[in-house]
Amino acid sequence: MRTTDWIVVVLGAMLAGGAQAASHGKSVYERTCIACHGKNGKGAIPGVPPLGGKGGRLERPDPELIRNTINGMRSPGSSLGMPPKGGDPSLTEQDAAAVLQYMRQTFGPDGAGGKP
Repeated sequence: MRTTDWIVVVLGAMLAGGAQAASHGKSVYERTCIACHGKNGKGAIPGVPPLGGKGGRLERPDPELIRNTINGMRSPGSSLGMPPKGGDPSLTEQDAAAVLQYMRQTFGPDGAGGKP
């Protein structure tokens, strides 16, 4: 199975998990992501782009965001890059899918859109 196919399967399973997946995603965000992305998803340190809102990272497709979470990435023009797995070597693809679901609900169009 190709990585992209596997990501789609994982996302489908996480979405089917509902409240349990959202709770797990929140837990992952609070232990791994919040230091850089902040409580409101707008970025807690200079160079970290907002997650929600127009032009936010969450406008990108799920497979790309999960790949970036696992492999790390640097936004164009930013001097700060996100380390692989957000700096947590124990982060799994399932964790990445769960945290993405949480971020979409909290900071994306269906959530607070990155507002405090």
